[in-house]
Amino acid sequence: MTTPEGGLEVAWSEWSQALVSTLFPGGLGPGQHFAFGQTTLMADFANADPQVANAEIFRIGDTVPAAAPNFVPQASLSDAYGFFLQRIESPALAMAQANMAAACSAAQTGFNMPAKVGTQSPGGYLPPGPGGTAQALQAIFLPAYELDTGFRTRYQEWQSLSARGQTRAGGVISFSSRIGDPSGSSPSMNTLMLPPVSTMAAQLSPDTAVAPQVPTPPAFFRVVMATPDPLQSALAAGTAQPPTSPRNSAQAAVEHYRPVALASNGDSSNFSLEVSFTGLGTFMIGPARWFSDTAVRLFADQLSPTDKALFFAAGGVLARRIYQVVLAFEPTVILRFDDRQVFKNAKTLLSDPQGDSVSIGPLNFDSKLVTSMSSKGPVYSDDVQTITIGPVPSTLPILLGVVSTDVANFPPAP
Repeated sequence: MTTPEGGLEVAWSEWSQALVSTLFPGGLGPGQHFAFGQTTLMADFANADPQVANAEIFRIGDTVPAAAPNFVPQASLSDAYGFFLQRIESPALAMAQANMAAACSAAQTGFNMPAKVGTQSPGGYLPPGPGGTAQALQAIFLPAYELDTGFRTRYQEWQSLSARGQTRAGGVISFSSRIGDPSGSSPSMNTLMLPPVSTMAAQLSPDTAVAPQVPTPPAFFRVVMATPDPLQSALAAGTAQPPTSPRNSAQAAVEHYRPVALASNGDSSNFSLEVSFTGLGTFMIGPARWFSDTAVRLFADQLSPTDKALFFAAGGVLARRIYQVVLAFEPTVILRFDDRQVFKNAKTLLSDPQGDSVSIGPLNFDSKLVTSMSSKGPVYSDDVQTITIGPVPSTLPILLGVVSTDVANFPPAP
């Protein structure tokens, strides 16, 4: 799939710039990367069971993200680091190798943490199987990861703000963009689609002659209807699914998109997006003492040229690691359209989405919420052509994005 120049990425790019400039006023430095969380990715870091929270922290922190605008798991940091240590023969790494072994131990050590893993439900059990019996989560030990100790305090503050109705206390992020610009300087809604399955399959082709393609972001405005397709389970699970999502039939779904329609004359139109949050913050996350950035930087040059590329090239398994998560709580979205016809089209679409959910940028809203006429449903202001959705009552923060840093920099092998 080819992306029209200046087309598909414009709305996402402008939203990204607005978000990053709000959260990181000084910008991101060399070797730092921001990636959006998937629209349905929650971060259950405050689960009442600390071992379930540990599993959630591990699944996010242990992910080596792909070089992509959206958060796509590429490798496991602990696995990649273990393979890296095995590649280097040096007595100086004996301690690092012992720490890594302790982190992967099946027994409790000072380098791992107790966790409960599985497809989680709020009660801490797997959904009932064919026989109707619920299965308990599996208790294991995982390499230890640490989340900013201030998160739980902030999360409690967010819940208190929510109870008091202070749904803009977390901050407001806004930007303006254009839709349907025939010059190609903004995205056409007809082009805001994910690549077809055949294109995704080609991107995963083992043929080394085919250059890997960076995953493209989905449509900025879209109604999604997921239809389970068992034949595509492996492909769907292996391309764009976040590590914390349950691996069930929903992951193996064919997603059909219905974008916001343009005005009948096809002219371009301005829109603005304002997103406010009850809570919004960035929190440090990373591996505990079993991982050593220093060891990687000191000994990476001892790898062969081929191994350097395998580990540290843009698509390498140890190319970068996550060090911050961006968490948001209870978003409210206000859409404002300059073109009245576009506003009417958006209003019509949201009044009857005919899908499972409505996604606006990285935020996902259940269709029942969007179509509700109660106080929890959308508010349409015809005089100023705005649509307000939210705040969305929730008990879980949204993983809005992750910030990663390069572990080591080497040019690709010649």
